[in-house]
Amino acid sequence: MMKFFLGCLGVIAVSAVHSILASCAQTQSFNLAGRWKVKFEFPGSEEHTLRFDAQSDGKGAFLLLDTVSNLLPPAEPTKAQWEQAAPDQATFSGAVEFPIGNVGRDAGTLVFKGKFDSADSISGKVSFFREGQDLKNPATIPAKTGDFTAKRVTTSSGTNV
Repeated sequence: MMKFFLGCLGVIAVSAVHSILASCAQTQSFNLAGRWKVKFEFPGSEEHTLRFDAQSDGKGAFLLLDTVSNLLPPAEPTKAQWEQAAPDQATFSGAVEFPIGNVGRDAGTLVFKGKFDSADSISGKVSFFREGQDLKNPATIPAKTGDFTAKRVTTSSGTNV
């Protein structure tokens, strides 16, 4: 009787361990589609904020929310694109123009590569490539790099905007 009890206990333990390992192996899949507030900073410069509207088809738009001089026209949305290479990782990129002083602009492309911290939060690295830099060339070095955090923007009712 004792051997039967120990045998059953062993089968239960092995089954429980297998279930735990199987659930750990499954990665939660996150959805990037929606509106995001992205904060990022390059070393030696101020913090920047932009809005990222990610459509379900891998396209979207960036809108730089940084304060600008009243001598400059307000920022306009620019085209962006995104992809999820893995269920918990996202890459999104698009054109941006940073204001310089009262009349200048630093134009280029921002590339964000991050990992979902939760369904509504992403963090990772950001790179800025100036106009004229070849993003498809792996040897191209970004003009600036830094860190970012992105939070999903929701309405007061808790639904996505």
